[in-house]
Amino acid sequence: MLADSIRITKGEILKGFQTTSTQLSFSIHQDISTIENDWNELGARLSHYHFYHKPAWFKAYSQSLFNPENRLLFITVHTDNKILGLIPLEFLTLKKYIWPLKILRLPFNSHLDLSDCLICESIYDTVLEQLIHFINQQKTLKWDVFFMGGTPEDSHANKIFANSDNINNCYSVQHGASSYIQCKQSYDESIAHIASKFRRNISRLERKAEKQGKLDYYSYPCSIKNQSDLFQQYYQTFLDVEADSWKSKIQTAIKDNPPAVLFYQKLGEYFKAPDTCVINLLKLDDDVIAVQFGVRVDKRLNLLKIGFRQNYKGIGPGNIILSHTLKNSIEQNIKVVSTTTAPAWAEKWKSDSQKVYRHFIFNRTLGGLFAKMAFLLLPSYKKLKLQWQNFQANYLKKNELKGKH
Repeated sequence: MLADSIRITKGEILKGFQTTSTQLSFSIHQDISTIENDWNELGARLSHYHFYHKPAWFKAYSQSLFNPENRLLFITVHTDNKILGLIPLEFLTLKKYIWPLKILRLPFNSHLDLSDCLICESIYDTVLEQLIHFINQQKTLKWDVFFMGGTPEDSHANKIFANSDNINNCYSVQHGASSYIQCKQSYDESIAHIASKFRRNISRLERKAEKQGKLDYYSYPCSIKNQSDLFQQYYQTFLDVEADSWKSKIQTAIKDNPPAVLFYQKLGEYFKAPDTCVINLLKLDDDVIAVQFGVRVDKRLNLLKIGFRQNYKGIGPGNIILSHTLKNSIEQNIKVVSTTTAPAWAEKWKSDSQKVYRHFIFNRTLGGLFAKMAFLLLPSYKKLKLQWQNFQANYLKKNELKGKH
């Protein structure tokens, strides 16, 4: 959870909370169903309301990947009885360091690549300061580190941290990126930015695949009513193909992780029309050779997981299924196909990407000061470690050359 490089640095924490701006009120909730209507109403008013903002996302997480030893809560922000913000938070004690750390963070898991809160633009400049003040008044939320990670460049979290001048011990760092493809009027227009050599290679691979059998593409929206059996069938196929790779050898496939299996299953159940999860399959004769699991919200398809059969690696099934997904998306008037993160395989496909950030506030507690020191020293430690590794490599190389003479 520590950072790679520091972008914003400020001094000591929370010198005061006096502000001439609108006074906000906050409430803590633990049952999503009691605030779901307000949640969706707020999201509909905002310019950014993506899959990782939705109640369905957190319902699935709370029933699968969430560690019950932690505490999951949702803080709503109001003024004049109108909801202006919603901040999902997870409260836990992290015991893997020398000093146990009490962490307040956006819900975090390796399957939650992107995260954010929901905040109206009108309170960007005051909400974070007042939120921390509210949290500090809660006896059951004594914290050392406040953390928001996986926040895209245009996220609400990034905006409120950019307006955090009255909060000190506050740091923001870039950590990764999120890539996507803009869908134009036609497939050819949509991939015009891709190198011509790569475009020709995709066509060559598809022709090669077609010589081996009949190539078919299926896209199944999971929100179809009364089709639960079909969803289970498609989902099981997705799990089997996703696991048929190097992931199964090191047990990182979804199929090897029961909470993850349940998470994606619940996503399929909870995202309802007009939103929907989507399972895409590429078949060669009777064999499914590539799969994708995504979430469609509005006119954006977000691919969360992909996989392909290793036996068919030579015909590039991952690239073939993505080309079909792009064509299918254009037909359905989808404007953006996102790869969610910025994996190496998507580098040649992307038309755009945005940076992803991590944000930290360190409290003036022993745990907070320890975490801050570790955070600030980490870049220097990584640099020294790299220099040591280079020295060892050069030393071994010189000794090897001496041994040959």
